[in-house]
Amino acid sequence: KPGLQEITTPLSAPEPSEIPLPKTVPVSPVKKISVPQPAPKTIAFTFDDGPHPLYTERLLKILRESHVRATFFVVGKQVEKYPELLQFIFQEGHEIANHTYSHPDMRTLTPEGITQELEKTDRLVSAVTGQKMRFFRPPGGRYNGEVVKRANEAGYTMVLWSVLPQDHLNPASNLIRSKVLGTAKNHGIVLL
Repeated sequence: KPGLQEITTPLSAPEPSEIPLPKTVPVSPVKKISVPQPAPKTIAFTFDDGPHPLYTERLLKILRESHVRATFFVVGKQVEKYPELLQFIFQEGHEIANHTYSHPDMRTLTPEGITQELEKTDRLVSAVTGQKMRFFRPPGGRYNGEVVKRANEAGYTMVLWSVLPQDHLNPASNLIRSKVLGTAKNHGIVLL
């Protein structure tokens, strides 16, 4: 075509050695992010009223074999009778929590009586484990404002439950399992 010049040599890219490179290459900072993984569904197993000579060791064996940790809400009078069982619970790595000294209806006690129930059990457990307990459960889940106030003043977090399979009535183990699995929600607390 008129006005156009014919190119007969093919176009080629320059050799890599011919491309000038900067002495430093600017790099944007890389931000490391972590993508949250969904947490596994968990429930807490809690056991009240021990340590008990007939049940504690058997229960610890089952928990050990299942690789499960639990919280034991202990009664001071039981700790006095069976300190070696409390030591086993502690050595197995379970949480030990306060369930009062004599298992009373805490609502019927004076403010000083509430404090005495908590402190006496705390002293007994500390003598065996060397540690202060963090959690408290009032017997039967019965409490009032004064119980909450005194527990908080003593440094406790009060813990109740969300699943009560009523194993104390001795139902068959498959009924207990069915009740727990059927009603427990993520982060639920099972009282056994």
